[in-house]
Amino acid sequence: MRNGLLEGVRTLWRRGLGLSGTESSMANGTLRLYPPPPHVMSRCEIAALAGVRLDGTCPVCGEHCQFYPFTENMRESGRCSRCGASNRQRQMAWMLRHELGLPGDGELVVPPGVAIYNTEANGPLHEILKAHPLYQCSEYWGDKSEFGERVNGVRNEDLQALSFEAMIFDVVLVVVIGGISLVGGRGSVFSVVVGGILIGTLLNAFTIMDVNSEVQNIIKGIVLLGAIVLDNWLHPRDEETARQGD
Repeated sequence: MRNGLLEGVRTLWRRGLGLSGTESSMANGTLRLYPPPPHVMSRCEIAALAGVRLDGTCPVCGEHCQFYPFTENMRESGRCSRCGASNRQRQMAWMLRHELGLPGDGELVVPPGVAIYNTEANGPLHEILKAHPLYQCSEYWGDKSEFGERVNGVRNEDLQALSFEAMIFDVVLVVVIGGISLVGGRGSVFSVVVGGILIGTLLNAFTIMDVNSEVQNIIKGIVLLGAIVLDNWLHPRDEETARQGD
């Protein structure tokens, strides 16, 4: 470590004297070049920037296609000739397929139990994913509304300060509606699964009906209160249980 520090100091000293050129130092086991070498473009990148249409498979639509010419903004250019997906959107779809173990071509079908959050509410990838029951998207609307509220049906979010609530409220709902008594006793996996399906249906209905977060919390609170009252009626707390608890 000491040798690496001394080498770093020598390198900075030589650079301060204008003697560095392209120096290298080994610090923490990493070889660093000063200044860093220029990026060497691949033949594919050169052809893309030269206006050549490239053949390939689009991970968004899953079809064999041509990619239109790229510009210097390679993120938003090179669109798919079939669905219009930009290079950035294709990278998002590729990562989604890779993480979920989906094939690289064919229709993009996300398993129903996977929740997806997309930071944009437009484009071909959004159009494919928006029918998924656990899909959420947002845009940054600034001060047009509070974060977490919807503007023209789209959630307003600042990516540096997301306003999504914790899932503990929904977990309690699933457990109680699934038949797990709050006064003790045993439940069953099947009942919890049924409770999860019911709450999932409720949350999906909130999304479809565009119910804001405050109203959602009120409705979930009423459902939870009703479940607790029903639980107390079905599972009254006897004196022996009360003495043990005390």
